[in-house]
Amino acid sequence: MDWFRRSVVMLLIVSLTGCSGPLRTALWKEPYYDETISGFYLNPKEGVLLISGEKYSYIIQCESLLCDYAQASRQLEMKTSFWDLTLNPEGRVQGRVIFAPDIDLSRPIDPVLEKKYMDMDLLWKHKGNLLKDSKDFLFTAKRYEVEGQLPFQVLENPLNIKIKTFDTNLEKVGKMVVTPAAIVLDGVYFVSLTSLFLVLIATGSNFSVL
Repeated sequence: MDWFRRSVVMLLIVSLTGCSGPLRTALWKEPYYDETISGFYLNPKEGVLLISGEKYSYIIQCESLLCDYAQASRQLEMKTSFWDLTLNPEGRVQGRVIFAPDIDLSRPIDPVLEKKYMDMDLLWKHKGNLLKDSKDFLFTAKRYEVEGQLPFQVLENPLNIKIKTFDTNLEKVGKMVVTPAAIVLDGVYFVSLTSLFLVLIATGSNFSVL
């Protein structure tokens, strides 16, 4: 009986305090997979943002404003960061993308560029001083295994990200076939290669799975 009581007490203590060290980490750490992103490509007419990755490629059917900011990153110095990247039960990646000006306001800024930033609501004035702002968008991306090579210029520095996942969803992925002229998704023509252009992404260390 004493042995049984001691066992129950020890079990209660472990349950209340939780496991510690490597065991606790192994039990409670959320699963994720690593991805290396080599390029972001945009077709603004169709509202398509294609993300080229080492494991998968991802298609975002982006709303017009998200496409506008992605396109603006080709002309303006902008920092782009991704947060809350999670593979949902339907096998799609959800997250947030944030655009912010990547400029030093302690130095004079060209009036033309200043106006462009202000038109995008990335800069605003308060008592004569310029202040930075940012734009935050939620997005959902479908994953594709790629057959063939995307013949595009790639980012100078590939981006390493982590995506929270559920093991049961890893097999839920579409098929992207790259032909000499077009991209075919799941056997259906999608877009021509000539309609896509590289989005210039400037990033810090703000890629996260929080």
